Amino acid sequence: LVDSVKVAGDFQSKMNEVGAALGKGFEPGTAGLNEFKDLFISLGKELPVSTAEVQDAALALVKGGLDPAVVKAGALRDSLNFAAAAGMGLADAAELTIKQLGTFVPIGASVTEQTEFMANAQNLLVKAAGASTLDVKELGNAMLAAGGQARAAGLDYSEFVTTMGLISPSFGSAAEAGTSFKNFLTRLVPATRPAKDAMYDLGLYTKEAGSVFFDASGQFIGMEKASETLKVALSGLSDQERIHYLQTIFGNDAMGAATA
Repeated sequence: LVDSVKVAGDFQSKMNEVGAALGKGFEPGTAGLNEFKDLFISLGKELPVSTAEVQDAALALVKGGLDPAVVKAGALRDSLNFAAAAGMGLADAAELTIKQLGTFVPIGASVTEQTEFMANAQNLLVKAAGASTLDVKELGNAMLAAGGQARAAGLDYSEFVTTMGLISPSFGSAAEAGTSFKNFLTRLVPATRPAKDAMYDLGLYTKEAGSVFFDASGQFIGMEKASETLKVALSGLSDQERIHYLQTIFGNDAMGAATA
C-alpha cells in the first residue's frame, strides 16, 4: 500500500512538472493536462516502457521546444518506438529527433508536417544505421555536423541520410565524417582559381554554366547523380593524378567525403 501511494505521488509530481513545461493551459486540473495524463497511461500500458519513462520522454520533447500538439499527435509514441529500435535512451532519442526537426523543417510547418517528418526521419535513421557500421546516435551526430550545409545545398533528407550512412564508416569518427561532407558540399562550387581550373580540366566546370553539379536553374543535381558525375570525371586517371585533382578541388578537409 505504501509503495502504491508513493508511485501515485511520483506520477502526479511528474505530471505537474510536465504541465509546467507545457505552459499556459496545462496547469494541474486542466483538460489539457488531463489529456496528456490519459496518453501517458495508455502508452505505458501499450508499449514496453513504464509510465514514468513515458513522462520523461514527453518532458525531453517539450523542453526541446516541440509543440505540445505535435507531441500529442504522434511524436511521443514515435519517439518511444524509435528509442527502442535504435537502442538509445529515451532522452537521447528525443533530443536527436528534435535537432533533426529543427534543422530540416521550416519553423512554420504544420503539426501534420512536423509529425510526419519525425516519423519518417526516425525510420530512415534506423534503416541507414542498420546498413552501416554506425549506431543511430553516431549517424545522427554525423548528420547534425553537416545538416545546415546539406539543407542549404537543397539535399533531400532521404538522400542525406543515405549518403551519411554510406560514407561515415570511412572516417575515424562521425563528427569527422560530418565535417568532411559539409566542406565537400561547399567545394562543389569552386572558390579558388586552382579549383576552378581543375574542375574545368575534368569537365566539371564550364564558363557558360559554371559547376556541373548544379542544373541550369542553379539547383543541386542530387547526390546520386553528383557521385556518378565525379566518378566518371576521375576515371582513366592515374592514382597520382586522381589525388592531385581531388586535393585541388576539395582540399584536405573535404577530400575524404569526395573519395567515399
